Amino acid sequence: MGNKRQSNVVDFHPPHRKNTDSWNDRSLEKLSSGLRIDRTLGDASGLLISEGLKADILALGLETQSVVDQFSLQETATDSLHEFADILACVKDLSDRVGALQQRLETTIRNVDMTAESLSAANTKLRDVDVAMETFSATSVMTLKKTGRSLLSGGGVPSRVALSLLRS
Repeated sequence: MGNKRQSNVVDFHPPHRKNTDSWNDRSLEKLSSGLRIDRTLGDASGLLISEGLKADILALGLETQSVVDQFSLQETATDSLHEFADILACVKDLSDRVGALQQRLETTIRNVDMTAESLSAANTKLRDVDVAMETFSATSVMTLKKTGRSLLSGGGVPSRVALSLLRS
């Protein structure tokens, strides 16, 4: 038995490579880029899988941004609806105030109309002739005149007696 060491480390100078400088350059290129697969020469199927994963990652990022945008849009719509509800409440309040003001104005107009009618009636009463009173006065005067003429022209009633009769 010999002291032979066994290792599973890949030989740094594989026998199938004829140009070790090329292999060394490739290792340095990988180390400097930080990428195991950086071009199709190294691992074409691995590069294809890697590019597919990059596309999937990009698509997921876009989907995430789309969800964030939709959430933002929903918040904006909700805020707009709240603002609209506030505006409707203000319009309703103004409408109620206008309705109350309109009712007060209608009441005021009715009161002014009634006052104008009352003043017109009072003015008419002041200016127009009281037909009953004037008819009574005219009739009384005519009756007295006729009675006085009858007494004076009638025959022999002294004027003092006629005057005393007329005064009573």
